[in-house]
Amino acid sequence: MRKLKAITLIIITLLLLAACAPGESPSGKPLAWIDTPLDGSTLPLASVEVMSHAADPGGIARFDLSVNGEVVSSAGSTSSGSLATMRQTWDPPAPGLYILEVRAVNNAGVWSDYAQVLVTIAGAPAAPEDLPVLPTAITPTPTLELSPTPLPLPSFVLSINAFCRFGPGEIYGILATILAGEEVPIIGVNQANTWWYLRMTDGTRCWASMLTGSPRGRYHEVPVVLDPATPTQVPPTPQGQQGCYVLNAQQQKVCTVPCPPNTDPVEACTP
Repeated sequence: MRKLKAITLIIITLLLLAACAPGESPSGKPLAWIDTPLDGSTLPLASVEVMSHAADPGGIARFDLSVNGEVVSSAGSTSSGSLATMRQTWDPPAPGLYILEVRAVNNAGVWSDYAQVLVTIAGAPAAPEDLPVLPTAITPTPTLELSPTPLPLPSFVLSINAFCRFGPGEIYGILATILAGEEVPIIGVNQANTWWYLRMTDGTRCWASMLTGSPRGRYHEVPVVLDPATPTQVPPTPQGQQGCYVLNAQQQKVCTVPCPPNTDPVEACTP
């Protein structure tokens, strides 16, 4: 019976490997993932080594490591094969909740999707490794160790159609349009606690006013992100620009400027 189960497992594995080329995702992009640290882990206030892998039939050219939406390390791959390994170091500035993201680009210039983990940096720094550990006279009571459960990212659900801007304020230019009913991950908040820093499905990062929707999840733990430089000129208003009709959550047509991605240009409108 055991031999039959082993043969069945081998056959299933071979079928899965034949489904796609090695190192190639169904979308044709490279594959990237983070080995360490683990999602949901708590780390001391010390240097963190981020170990990641990426795979692509044409080879991997570079890895980018981002923390809370900002690239902190970009390193070229030394591997000539389809599988590449990368070790990058990040020094957390203070205790808190941090989002670590890794993505890789292949030799053809195609980027992978973001691999992401959420970690907590504790307040006490790590003890030096060369200090001896003194024995204690009290025998600690054994406790049950539980495997860490991945923590879901907080999100922002739009109650109306809204613009997502380059910065937290209407003086900043429009980067994207979010429709009523959409749910977007929250990766930060501004210093005044009035705008959310969001990450769109295509990796774009932009700001949306808290008045345009409601947050969900552990949003009170997201890090504070400094405002970008204030633009020297107020960008032109979208009035008069060409927009597109899109359907909101109530299946009603709404003229939206600028046009969201993948919108039929025949449905053009001017607000």
